Amino acid sequence: MRPSGISILSLFAVYVILFPACEKAPSDVKLVNKEFLLSRILKDGKIYQEYIYNDNKKLIRVNHYYDDSVYHFEAYNYNSEGKAVMKKYSDDYYETYEYDEYGRYIRLNIHGSDSQVYQINEYTYNSVGQIETGVVNYRDMDIRDITYTYDSRGNVLTRIEGEDEESQFTLVTSEYEYDNKNNPRYNWKLPTDIIQYNNPLRYIHQNALSCMMPPDYEYQYEYNSDGYPVKEIRNWFNTEVYDTFYYEYLK
Repeated sequence: MRPSGISILSLFAVYVILFPACEKAPSDVKLVNKEFLLSRILKDGKIYQEYIYNDNKKLIRVNHYYDDSVYHFEAYNYNSEGKAVMKKYSDDYYETYEYDEYGRYIRLNIHGSDSQVYQINEYTYNSVGQIETGVVNYRDMDIRDITYTYDSRGNVLTRIEGEDEESQFTLVTSEYEYDNKNNPRYNWKLPTDIIQYNNPLRYIHQNALSCMMPPDYEYQYEYNSDGYPVKEIRNWFNTEVYDTFYYEYLK
């Protein structure tokens, strides 16, 4: 059975947390000079995701496969400075990105298939160049604040959305743990507020408005000699449900 449109967006929302940031890595992150670029991820011997680049090695398309066929994709457009300014989904939804005079990612606009903007995220930075706070504005006038915490390498540890200090109630919480190896998705330099120089070892996502079980993933990796993952084993925390993925890179 093919995934539904809702499940596609949900899966992508989970997956997009792994995408890299456009920020410069802190000096204590052990990144090798060579930037490996993902070409494919395989699952059960079949293509799971495929990554296509332009002549400047910028990611321009991600194809998601189901039963050897592309069922969903994202396509990227860039400005003259090489910064991503749009991501378009195969269902005609799309995102646009804005930057300040320093080249920092400061605004996300999410457009529906009718081209109307139904969500705006805006970000502010601290003195060391990290996203410190954010504001989510929904078209229905629901406004939420976002706060972040980081580890010593600059990876986001927590992203908390909609926290109410008086009631101690939080709408959406995401938590992460990391290895100390190179995250190949960081090399895409795509705009995101989830900064991940290293690979996640655990991801927990809780949404107070959802009746579904929250994602709680653990990740194990095998690496090449340059510290990039070549194999990922993912499972739901404290379960025997495992998925194995193999990473391939551009030659």
